[in-house]
Formats: sequence, structure tokens, C-alpha cells
Amino acid sequence: MLTQYDSRVHPVGETLPSNIRIYRVKTVTAFLKSGVALNKVDCFRDLLEENGYALTSSQHLRELIPPILSEERRKISEEIFQRPVSLIYDGTTHLAEAVVILRFVDNQWTIQQRVVGLMLLAKSVNGEELAREIISILSTQLQIQHHLLVASMRDRASVNNVAMQTVRVLSPKVFDIGCFSHTVDHVGEKFNTPVLKEFTSAWISLFSRSPKNKLAWKSQTDRAIHTYSDTRWWSRWEVMKQIHDLFGD
Repeated sequence: MLTQYDSRVHPVGETLPSNIRIYRVKTVTAFLKSGVALNKVDCFRDLLEENGYALTSSQHLRELIPPILSEERRKISEEIFQRPVSLIYDGTTHLAEAVVILRFVDNQWTIQQRVVGLMLLAKSVNGEELAREIISILSTQLQIQHHLLVASMRDRASVNNVAMQTVRVLSPKVFDIGCFSHTVDHVGEKFNTPVLKEFTSAWISLFSRSPKNKLAWKSQTDRAIHTYSDTRWWSRWEVMKQIHDLFGD
């Protein structure tokens, strides 16, 4: 990986001994896998250098992220080579984020999932723009042949609908699956349960603004209260399920 990177970029420090450079790659990889911000390396540097391998500042270690990313993509490409894959994707209109996940079956007949795209874009994307990002990841970065894309899972937001229409131009046989969870949730919204709705609304209000009430609940039940969130559309069900599990119907 480092040899290929050196041939393309010729980075400063390429004359360092291989064992030191490999140790730096392992350090950066460990921080990325754990989700710890790379600038925290500066805080741990004395400890990490106790084994005799010299590090450098987090600013210089960031230069190793592109080759590590390339190596990760190479590994994924080998995993999915000539395998049918399904696509899971979603985008948000307010944060300009898009995430792309691949699902496939390995040689042991085990379902595997890999995040292959996590994009923080400069602006909100429309359906055509989201489709271009998806196609770029599948075709350009991972070299997935169009006929190997067999299914797609996404919610039914208009942006995702348009994106899927564009993707299907290249992969017309893809099985398009809308989100069953959203569908079932919308069905539940049609239930005529006025007493349950009134009770749940009062329950949510009781715990939504009072840390004292939440603490009293935990002291009585020895567990945290499930709270409602406007942006987590399944959270109302979680609240009702907790009440039901503790107190019955």
C-alpha cells in the first residue's frame, strides 16, 4: 500500500524505515476504526511512542488517510468481486449527507454489509445528483458491473425515488424495495385509538421536560426511560412498548 502511495504522491518522509511507517499506518487505522478524532493522537503520543516507534503530529498523520481509504476500497472490491450485491442508500436534504451500503453473501453463505460511501456534501442534493454519487461509487471506485446490482433498499422520499429511477437506467433488472418499516409506521398512523393516543401523549409530556421525573422512573424501575423524539419516527412505539412490557396491556 505504501509503495503504491509513494509512487503516486512522493510524500515527505518516504525515506523513513518501513517499520516506523507501518506503525504509523496501524496507529491511524486504529483511531479511525474506533471513531476517535485523529487529533487526539497528540495527547497519546508519549504513550504510543513507548515501544520505540516514532510518531509525528496528527496533522502529518492525516496524510496517511487517503492510502488507508484506498486499501479499504481494494479489500471491499476483492470481497465482492463477481458477486451479486444489493444497495442500501439514503440522503438527507437538510444536512447534505448521503450514505451508501452494500450487502452481499460470502462463501460461507453469511450475509455481509459494508459501508462504501459516506458523503458530507457542500449542499443538499437532488435525485440526479445523488444517483451520480451512487454510480460513481459502484462503477468507478468498486468496479461493480451493472448486471451484478440485483436489489436496492431505500425509503420512499422523493429524492431517493428519482435517484433510483436514474440508477435503473444502467441496472434495469434491479429489484427496488421501499422501506417496509416506513410503510408499517404509516399504516399505524391510521389506527383509530384515541384513548391510547391521549394516554401516550400525556406520558411523553410527563417525562420530556423533567429530569426529576426521569430520575424517579429510574429509581423505581432500575432502567432508563425511553423518550420520544420528533426525528426518530419509531420512538413513540419504543415508549409504548416499554410501558407494555413493564405493566401489561
